[in-house]
Amino acid sequence: MQKACAIGRRRPDLADTTIRAHARDLARERDRLLALEPTQIDANHLRASMVVDGRGKLLVFLTRRDIEPTNNVSKRALRPSVIFRKVTNGFRSAWGAKAYADICSVVATGRIHGQTPLASLRAALATAPVAAHA
Repeated sequence: MQKACAIGRRRPDLADTTIRAHARDLARERDRLLALEPTQIDANHLRASMVVDGRGKLLVFLTRRDIEPTNNVSKRALRPSVIFRKVTNGFRSAWGAKAYADICSVVATGRIHGQTPLASLRAALATAPVAAHA
């Protein structure tokens, strides 16, 4: 993964053909590693989930220039919630935690569409409620 991320950081300077060649090499290496039989239960579970869910997603940033090689953007997006949880010592109710998560989601989605937090919350509240699933 370290090699893949290093190549990912150099993407702006690399030709598409060079990136595809690196992607093929890394995919072969990934497949070789996934073919190994782990000796620990946790490692076996991780390998199984990678084979089922992650194999095609692991190196996608090499074939799509609009995808970052790391999840730093996701971590930065979660940071305010982590700080809020630490400062307030968490939520006292499940509904409070869900409401906070829902508000954060609406505001983040609105931000992606160029809306202010207030405008995105107003738009969400103006729509018909969706029936909750038990």
